[in-house]
Amino acid sequence: MKHISILILYFLCSISINAQDTITLKNKKVILAHIIEENKTELKYKLDTISAYTTFITKLSNVKSIDYANRKSTLINAQATITLKNRQMIHAYIIQKSKTEIKYKLDSISAYTTFITKLSNVKSIDYTNRELAVAKPPKPPKPREKYALGINGGLGMFGVTGFFSGSVDYFIKPYLSTELTIGGYSGAFYTFGGKYWMANRDGINGYSPFVGLLYGGFEYTNFLEIPLGISHTSKSGFQTSIQLSYVNFWNDMYGKNLKLEFRVGWRFK
Repeated sequence: MKHISILILYFLCSISINAQDTITLKNKKVILAHIIEENKTELKYKLDTISAYTTFITKLSNVKSIDYANRKSTLINAQATITLKNRQMIHAYIIQKSKTEIKYKLDSISAYTTFITKLSNVKSIDYTNRELAVAKPPKPPKPREKYALGINGGLGMFGVTGFFSGSVDYFIKPYLSTELTIGGYSGAFYTFGGKYWMANRDGINGYSPFVGLLYGGFEYTNFLEIPLGISHTSKSGFQTSIQLSYVNFWNDMYGKNLKLEFRVGWRFK
């Protein structure tokens, strides 16, 4: 029975592949395609002339109409299930769907009879168990995820000594970033670690305080650094920050000290 089920599934899939839909765009371009998925904002489809692994996406705002008429002869056993908002379910063959209405035929009624239903009354449309018209579009990435990569240059004071630095940071989550910094004054130093951002997690424009934990090296010793600061990022991605860090060297010769740093940089998409 398992093998028979697999053969039936394969047969139905092969029938579906041969069924082309007609997509008419507002610029009057006509596309013959195999529609895979349709939601409230976009349409996904494949073309016979392109690799089966290539999926095309078109915004529904660019679509004038979709004609499923070719499915009448090829999807003989593949009915669409239309679920209305009043919970009524209709098994039908969809002929055409526009932005305002849907046209379909029923097996139990004459093939010459076409039914029309307003899309505002439709909750979902399922083509051979593929949900259409109700799938929610994916959530857009949050600004910090969109502008995840940042590059900064900095100037500061380590005790009574001035220094310069360059850093690269990346947001793993809107509230958590990783960072690598290289700089120098009387000698070269490096730090890497993470920062926790306490505000403005869902936005890119505005101020956000942060605290971090960094591991670093200087000359022949290592240290731990705990930065506390505030950053401002503009809508375009321009970023400035100021931070005061507590630095604890493992070598008693350097001991403990404070580091003040001002940075200017840019965030990239």
